[in-house]
Formats: sequence, structure tokens, C-alpha cells
Amino acid sequence: METRYREKTAFTTPYGLYQFKVKPFGLFNAPGTIQRLMETSLRGLVGSKCLVYLEDMTETFCRITKEHTTRLQDVLDHLRKVGLKVKPEKCQLMKRKVAYLGHIISEKGIATDPSKTRAVKEWQAPSCVSELRQFLGLASYYRKFVNGFASIAAPLHRLLEGDAEWKWTEDCQVAFDALKHQLTSAPILAYPDFRRRFLVDVDASGDGLGAVLSQKDGSKERVVAYASRSLTKPERRYCVTRREMLRLVCALREFRPYLYGQRVLVRTDHSCLRWLRNFKEPEGQVARCLLSLAELDFEVEHRPGRLHGNADALSRTTPSGSAVVAQTLRDQLLTVQQADPEIQLLRQWVTSGSWPTLCSHEYCRDLNMTWQQGPIWIVQEDLICRHRDVLTADEGATQVLVPRALRSEIMRSLHNSRYVGHLGERQTLSRIRSRFYWLGMSGDVHLWCRTCTQCAARKGPSKNSRALMQPMTAGIPLQRVGMDILGPLEKTPSGN
Repeated sequence: METRYREKTAFTTPYGLYQFKVKPFGLFNAPGTIQRLMETSLRGLVGSKCLVYLEDMTETFCRITKEHTTRLQDVLDHLRKVGLKVKPEKCQLMKRKVAYLGHIISEKGIATDPSKTRAVKEWQAPSCVSELRQFLGLASYYRKFVNGFASIAAPLHRLLEGDAEWKWTEDCQVAFDALKHQLTSAPILAYPDFRRRFLVDVDASGDGLGAVLSQKDGSKERVVAYASRSLTKPERRYCVTRREMLRLVCALREFRPYLYGQRVLVRTDHSCLRWLRNFKEPEGQVARCLLSLAELDFEVEHRPGRLHGNADALSRTTPSGSAVVAQTLRDQLLTVQQADPEIQLLRQWVTSGSWPTLCSHEYCRDLNMTWQQGPIWIVQEDLICRHRDVLTADEGATQVLVPRALRSEIMRSLHNSRYVGHLGERQTLSRIRSRFYWLGMSGDVHLWCRTCTQCAARKGPSKNSRALMQPMTAGIPLQRVGMDILGPLEKTPSGN
């Protein structure tokens, strides 16, 4: 720091007055000054050959070693010219994946840093508001990796309201454990490709808002980021259309760095949003929403609710059933997996890394089908799991293989449990798929929901709609003749 500016950093101690010679952490304008210095020093390289955030710097991805070496040489030459130095102990060169700003960056996508999420996994239940704020602060940094973060954390956020009494309930513990589970098993998010069209799926419920940013990669959709938040007390009183409009505005604002200057397709299960821009003279809240969205080029498409499960799940505030089941059934899953001879054989293939070239006919159908899926199986926390790098709308990146003996218990917990309240077939299957897998799961869930006695009792018999009877008018006498057969009839006293 220049001598004339050092006095601005002075501080008093019992041993005297001191001032900094170099710029310390905590100064209001320090981040902007350092960022401007790095941008100026690497002018011409930022964005094309390297990325810079304060003192952290990474080189952009390239597949050819020679090109990587050339880019590295250009970056080091620019730093040498301006007199900046790098510390060798903090450098990672020629890596397929690197840790950057709390994330793991690789050719597959962006993932959470295990060294950071390990602290979340070992976090004890908070005993006061201050400890809860610390936990939520760390967890919120990775909220874009968690499907429905705001919905899961809703019981915890209620404890932070001004007039709330500190009371750690069972719902709070369930939400706390669910967040820890989701953060330690977060999926790999895809890199945004600005040459392709972005898809934004939005949905709103009575308690929260949800959105998913994705792009098509061939025939599949890969998730780029999640976004969700809980509704405030005034917002909970909005009508359905106003809540959906609020969700649209919040989603496009949240994803603005990706969407600005792009043609965007917004998908929603609320058809009224398609006519949002057709108001001749919008007033009040509608006018303000349209004004805030005027800079973005987007098209709204209606999608039926049965196809809109990825965003719909984010807006529901019901605690994550998959996390609850993962907590209560983990020991049972581990015990039954170890007792199942076919799963033990699969475990041997996974741990040894040697898959048979041809699966023997003596194995059962399930094991033969499992073998055909190839090396997508891993061992995580001693459980055999199905892991895929490509994340789809309703399937989790890591799914526990469920033995036959526990499939009924899984379906009972995620359909009959008080945490989920007898959801329909589609939503029940989506919740199970988020964390569990077995062959024939769709058929089993369909049969389970169809044979649920409580669901059948609530639905009741189907009613045939009957219209009121009306006379049939005739234009001329005897135009219509009605006939009927009766008899034999008794004679009247007059002989008729």
C-alpha cells in the first residue's frame, strides 16, 4: 500500500497504534481493487484462456496437452511482466479436475468439493439461532446443487423469523438430516453451452417456488442449476396465477447471467402464463413484472402437470421423503444387501473391477439385467448404488439398489408415510427414483398405488353425470309417436 493510504488501515491495541503495509482482508474496497488488478494484468486472456476471481485463477479447459502448455505459458508471462508471483504449493498443473472456489471442476461438469461437504456431514444439530445461521450459510452456498433446497430447509428458516421461539422439533431434525444427505450426495451439474437453447421449468405451490435450468444434450436434458425459495406470509395469500407469475420473475432473475442475450424457452404447467405479454394495458403488479422481464427474450410453453415433475417437486415444502427413508432404512438396506447372494456377487464385481465378459445363464433375470447395464455400479457407504453422471429430471445421480425383501417397505414409506400423505402414482415413483432403484420399479409402484386401500376409500365410486329431463318438442301433430307394451291389465268397472 502507498504510504499516504496506510493510515486509513490503522487500529489500536494495548501495545500501541499499528497500520498495515499491505492490503489486508476486510477492507470495503479490497475485493474490487484486487479483481481490477487481476483483470488488468491478464487483459486479453480472461475468458478465452483463463478465469479469474480475486486471487483464484484457473485455466479454461482444453483437450490437447500442447495447447494447455501454450495457454499456461501465456498466463505466466503476463504475471511476470506486471511483477505478480504464484505460490508453487498452491498450483495444480495438468489436472483432469481441480478444486476451485469450493467446487470440483472436471470435463464432466461441476460438483461439490468433498472437503467442504465433509464439514456438513459431521455438523452436529444446532442448539441456538447463531449455530443454525452458520449451518444454513454453508449449506446455502451449494443450494444450486440441491433439488428443492428451500422446501427442505423451510422448517429451519421458520426458526430464524423474528417472533419465532427456539424449539428444535422432529420436523427440524428431519430437515437438518435431509440437507446433510442431499449436500453429501449432490449430483454433477452440466456446464452451460451458450450455443444451445436454455430451458427453464418453473412451478409454484402454496408454500414455495421452484425452477430448473437445463439444456438438451442429444435426447437427454442435463441440469445446469436448481433454484427455489419459500414464500413469505403476504405471498402465501396470492392467487395461483400471481404465484406462478412471481415464480417466473424470480426464476428469470436468478438465472439472468445465463439467459441474458439468449432465446429462452420457459415451460410451466399453468397455461395462463402464455398470455402474460398479451395484456393491452397492464396495471399494478402485472405491469411491474413485465417491465422487469422486458430485457429478456423468452417464450412460454404450457406443459401438462404429469410431465412437469422436475420443477413441481422443488416448490413443495413436504420434507424430502427420500432423505427420511435413507436415514431410517440405511441399516436395514445394508443388512439385507449383505444377506442377498446375488447382490454380494455384484459387490465382488464392483470392488474387484473385473466384470465377466458374458453373464452366465444360471443367474436370475435381475442379475442378468444388472450385468447388461455395465460398470455404472459403485459402493458408497458400504451400499451398492447405481451412479450416473448424466442427471435427468426425476432420477437422482446416485440410487441405492433395493433388495427384493425391502421394496415393499420403501414403497410404504414413500406412499403411506405421514411425510408424503398418499401421493399419486407419478409423484410416488418420482420420489422413489430420486434415491432408489430396482428392476421393474414402475410396475411395482403402479400396483402398490392401485391396491392402496386408503387411496381407494378416499376416491369413492365414480359418479355418472345426469342431465335434467326436458320435453321433446314436435313441429306438427303426430310427428313423434311413443309406444310401450303393458299387460295384461285389469278391467275397469266400465269394462275398459
